[in-house]
Amino acid sequence: MSMIVDIADALVTLLNGETFSQTFTAVRKHLPQYKLAQMDTLHVTVVPKTEVISAGGGTRASQQFDYDIDIAIQQRFGDDASEESAEFVELMDLREELIDFLRGRDIGTTGTSPIGRWTAITNEPIYAPEHMAQMRQFTSLLTVSYRMWRDEV
Repeated sequence: MSMIVDIADALVTLLNGETFSQTFTAVRKHLPQYKLAQMDTLHVTVVPKTEVISAGGGTRASQQFDYDIDIAIQQRFGDDASEESAEFVELMDLREELIDFLRGRDIGTTGTSPIGRWTAITNEPIYAPEHMAQMRQFTSLLTVSYRMWRDEV
């Protein structure tokens, strides 16, 4: 399997092995599409996003691989879809919990080395106002970045 999918799967396992303030089962998808009716329950979807390969790692034969994985947090609200609603506050809290949990955490291991070294987390959008307005749905997107080095083949 490809390395970016391995990292995404390892993230799913990591998230599902932890207890958070809200219950969810993270899933990996390549095409993260849901019907609006399915969004009444909390969805945490892990999606492989980008891979950048560059020279690096300290030797001529080594290449640096940077991987970005998106984690979408989504749930549709009842009629009270506002920033003041309890549902909104709880989802904003969950977003921060996930950031705190993943920050600085390398992913997976092969022997004694991590599959990917954590390098950054971006949260954009923190929440999507257009989803709130149009679908009464909270959507937040975390992008978690990992780095690894491989020798040239």
